[in-house]
Amino acid sequence: MKISLLTPRFKPSIGGIEILVYETAKFLASRQNLVKIYTSRLTGINEQRLSKVEIIEGIQVFRSSSFPLLPIKGGMVNIMPSMISNVLRDKSDIYHSFGVGSFPSIMGHIKSKQKKPIVITPLLYSTTEGKVAQTIIDKFSMNILGSAEKIIAQTKSEKKYLEGLGVKKEKIDRKSTRLNSSHEWIS
Repeated sequence: MKISLLTPRFKPSIGGIEILVYETAKFLASRQNLVKIYTSRLTGINEQRLSKVEIIEGIQVFRSSSFPLLPIKGGMVNIMPSMISNVLRDKSDIYHSFGVGSFPSIMGHIKSKQKKPIVITPLLYSTTEGKVAQTIIDKFSMNILGSAEKIIAQTKSEKKYLEGLGVKKEKIDRKSTRLNSSHEWIS
């Protein structure tokens, strides 16, 4: 099966989403799937040194330059123009996007309009910007989440939050994303 993972950041960046995507990709590839990752060149280090296309442990990684679109508290929403053309041309059997508020999740939503199955790991958060901002985030999230065949909640509280937004319980799959003391993935 051909599976594309859509994520705002990937190795060599270090963080929770980067580890989650890397471990998911390795797991899927170990089961004889052809895995591609579409991501940005954002790393916190010199972006220009990263190849636009590379292979990491047998996994194809396609990196797009990103440009600031919308400032938000604590960060920035970025657009990745080359990701648009790359993902629209992609012929994977299934797409898995990480981070419901990210540009890659929008690309997953677009692929769903092309009748491609979408899995979303939303990594939802609450904002401290106030009730109006939270309502906007929730409505945006529901539009993206509505296109998914399956939604993977990382925690019990995220599952409860999703249910509170009105996501049908049968669409939500609760999975742990912890590493044990030997740094092995626990699913």
